[in-house]
Amino acid sequence: MALDEWLLRQALCDPGFVAFRLYTWLPAAITIGLNQRADVALDWRAVGNTVVIRRATGGRAIYHDSSELTYSVVLGEDATRRLCSGRSASRISALIAQGLTRFLAQHGIGAEFVRRSSLLDQRPVAGHTAPCFASSARHELVSGGRKVVASAQRRIGEAVLQHGSIKAGGVAYHAALAGIGEAEGSDLRLQSIDYEWLMATACDLFSAIGEVIGIGWKLTEEQTEERVSLLASQIMSAPLERRDLH
Repeated sequence: MALDEWLLRQALCDPGFVAFRLYTWLPAAITIGLNQRADVALDWRAVGNTVVIRRATGGRAIYHDSSELTYSVVLGEDATRRLCSGRSASRISALIAQGLTRFLAQHGIGAEFVRRSSLLDQRPVAGHTAPCFASSARHELVSGGRKVVASAQRRIGEAVLQHGSIKAGGVAYHAALAGIGEAEGSDLRLQSIDYEWLMATACDLFSAIGEVIGIGWKLTEEQTEERVSLLASQIMSAPLERRDLH
């Protein structure tokens, strides 16, 4: 997620900036939302060796593992204004949700996006204590009664970062987020995502979201390793600090 944060920094400097990426997790990690209280976000006695960091976006705690796809969309102010057309930035979440719904349908998963946050989400305490996949918020996706996509957004001025976890294969269990996900030995088989499948799938997802928000993506391999590695080391030196970006 250091790269997501770096991309948002680029969008703050370049009004025309647009980027989309898709990735998975190895090793697994837990992220907590920008405004969550770290002391109550999860059961620290059960964290073990799992890395925990604070995201640059809101939302609640998520356990990310190698069976998850994570997407991110980053927009400079020009693209944001065009998509919002004077309306709330939540329109961007709705458009991305439509694209994600199309993508899941291409892979045989019928899903619909939530029109209104669940009652659990509406309680003030939920923002600090309830794990992300314990309930559904507006514009997140559910399939067969299960939440399959959780998304979070950060807007600074007119620049936007939205990223989210696609858990089409199920939610992995972690004891620090007890009661959420599938424990080892369940009927649900959580399979790791390999690189070849990720690359093949990326084009489907890029196309589905691009059609909805009116952007044609092209695949690039920018040389950002040195800059992103520096940012990642800074995040890991203070993993639970708030991500203040300007």
